[in-house]
Amino acid sequence: LSDWSSDVCSSDLIIRLARNVAWSSFGVVLSQVITLVAYIALARYIGKERFGEFTIIQGTANTVSAFAGLGFAITATKYIAELRQREPAQAGTVMAMISVITLVWTALLTVVIWAAAPEIATEILKRPELASAVRIGAVLLFFTAIMNVQNGALAGFESFDAVAKTSMLRGFLILPFLLAGAAMGGVRGALAGFAAAGALICAVNYNLLRLRFRSYSIVLSLRGGFARLRLLAGFSIPAFLANILPAPCLRSEEHTSELQSL
Repeated sequence: LSDWSSDVCSSDLIIRLARNVAWSSFGVVLSQVITLVAYIALARYIGKERFGEFTIIQGTANTVSAFAGLGFAITATKYIAELRQREPAQAGTVMAMISVITLVWTALLTVVIWAAAPEIATEILKRPELASAVRIGAVLLFFTAIMNVQNGALAGFESFDAVAKTSMLRGFLILPFLLAGAAMGGVRGALAGFAAAGALICAVNYNLLRLRFRSYSIVLSLRGGFARLRLLAGFSIPAFLANILPAPCLRSEEHTSELQSL
């Protein structure tokens, strides 16, 4: 009987794993394909030089979002997966701490980049005229970092189908938002369209998470949260370092190819 029970549990685990992997793979592939089509359309519309400016700022915002996230995306996945059924009160405390820290830190980073946009455009990008685009990139950074943490939390609930569907929705939104933004404001408009798509997905993810919290009777509360800071730091700091160390190297290579194409 125990062997039979073990086989059933193992089969159930394999089915869950296969379903989640299938959803994740499908969502990532389709989202990337749609985004690629959007980028091709945008490049043809605004030209090679302007598209190079767009990709440098958009890609940099994605890279900095890894710093902004502080490793909390995978931290949310871990603790929600562990605690959602066994200790829902603790899951609510951990998620409340992650949410507050992410919001405060990401907002602070966005304000700093917004204020320093002229210096970033002049000293780093060597294009003073891109200062306003850098500011829009800071807003894009904010929504990207929040969205990453939300996706991590949804993964903790094993809602990989929801993550896949919102990724595909974002891909479908990017195409019209990019082109409409570019038509109204060039590079700045395209970046604003990209940020708007991210903001809508954050709103959708918020509603999805609220439903998950309700179904598991998880209430977000900061009570006792500071006592768990060491616990969060013990996992999120190594995850943060593992996430950011390859990023500058990868982005440096991409930026080199982008600049060569200009």
